[in-house]
Amino acid sequence: MSDKMPVVMIDPPHEIFKFFRGRMPGPAMAQLAAYIEKDFDVTILDCTVLDDHWQGLEREIKRLKPKAVCISALSSSMVYDAMNTAYLIKQVDPKIVAICGGVHFTAIPEESLRECRSIDFIVLNEGDVTLHELLSAIAAGKKDFKDIKGIAYLEGDKFIQTPDRQMIEDINTLPLPAYHLFPMDKYLMPSLGMDTHRSIILTTARGCYHKCTFCSETMQWKNTWRYRDAGHIVDEMELLYKDFGKISFMFGDNIFNGKRERIEAFADELEKRRLPIHFWFQSRTDTIVRDDDILPRLKRLGLYMISMGVETPSATALSNYNKKQNPELAEKAMKTVKKHGLLLLTNIMFGDADDSEETLRQTVAFAQPYSDHFAICLATPIPGTEYHKRAILEDRIKIFDYSKYDMLCPTMTTKTLSLEKIGVIHPKAIQRFYTRPRLYWNAFFARNLFLRRNDRFFAKITWEELTRKPWVQTNYMPFEKYMEGKTGKAFKKLHGPENPFEPTQWQKMTIERIKKGGHNA
Repeated sequence: MSDKMPVVMIDPPHEIFKFFRGRMPGPAMAQLAAYIEKDFDVTILDCTVLDDHWQGLEREIKRLKPKAVCISALSSSMVYDAMNTAYLIKQVDPKIVAICGGVHFTAIPEESLRECRSIDFIVLNEGDVTLHELLSAIAAGKKDFKDIKGIAYLEGDKFIQTPDRQMIEDINTLPLPAYHLFPMDKYLMPSLGMDTHRSIILTTARGCYHKCTFCSETMQWKNTWRYRDAGHIVDEMELLYKDFGKISFMFGDNIFNGKRERIEAFADELEKRRLPIHFWFQSRTDTIVRDDDILPRLKRLGLYMISMGVETPSATALSNYNKKQNPELAEKAMKTVKKHGLLLLTNIMFGDADDSEETLRQTVAFAQPYSDHFAICLATPIPGTEYHKRAILEDRIKIFDYSKYDMLCPTMTTKTLSLEKIGVIHPKAIQRFYTRPRLYWNAFFARNLFLRRNDRFFAKITWEELTRKPWVQTNYMPFEKYMEGKTGKAFKKLHGPENPFEPTQWQKMTIERIKKGGHNA
């Protein structure tokens, strides 16, 4: 039996995104686990692959008896799941130290701590060194944590936020993610052209050097882009192929080809190692145009799709998003991708203040001719972003329930569109794209294997919607329903507003701070 302090890292029970239906090991959790496992007895508890989410979480915590748990929240839409996880763990054993991290908690730590008193600490921004120091202090029985940089907590009713920690200068010094701690046979991604059971998502950089107002990466990483070298990336791919049989890779970085020299070195490494893999990545319009000449080489090495933020042809919205691109550049980038026979996933943003039914129609007409996959996202005021501050100052936010901040649910009005109207025209625009006859033809007869896989998956989803037989995630239930079954009586929602149209007292605190400080809050 190990004499190291037992620590459980938890991906909480949460709903799976219905348009992907994939389950993947969290890249951040895998990286953090690798950094701390040499000094702590680390167990990964990925509740998304349990057959009985909440019950399984409770059972495993009782069995493992950790001294501390580290709970992730991948997005604002999942923050209540993380809070409910902390609450349930405290019901099992109030002495277990609950630590949360992620972009939402980093953005509004005081609001989060006051909203959920079951959370003991929040690790801010980059977690590797901070989490190790915090766990070491807990293991040593320390009671004073003010000398640990990059954390937030409540001391009684007093909010404490320690100074920021300097970010790791060279992330190549970090160990490869601890995949051996995950149930790798339980993961799958049946969409986006990927090989369902042999697919994986990995990240190769932290941050982005652009300053899009709607993006949480800008806040989280302070407008920096730190990247791993090509050899390090392909080392990870080779490990995943040889040890776990993974051949289908998605790079989750905002901008995989941010540096020309790195993408060239990446191609060199793939040629040298001859791995039988395929992959796709996310990028920007300007870097795709820049890398026009290298795309054929990458295609020969396994590249089959590029995801790109086209956003909108509206100059006003592009300015509000601080996107630093224009429609001419976006169209050139889309043509570049299609010229090389690659699939194109276009990301569209709709719902800026001046958007209307007509601008949605124009945006769809602009991008659809080039698109193999169409992601129409709703502009969402993610806490910590410049867009969130602006939306508060302009009094545009109408929904305060963070579980709706998934970029599919309307949360803000425009000058001409109500929440209700957006809630009608947005899904209709998506439905029109995925009910085209061409999609059904491609699902069975497309020569491109990846297109055939992609369109077959979305044809199935469309058919489910049309026949009103939607997919159901059988291993998830709302926390309140689980607690009702457990206690035998009605269980009131613990976190978030009772009325989604009214902010909680702690959200009001954040709103007031922003209104006083403006864009500098």
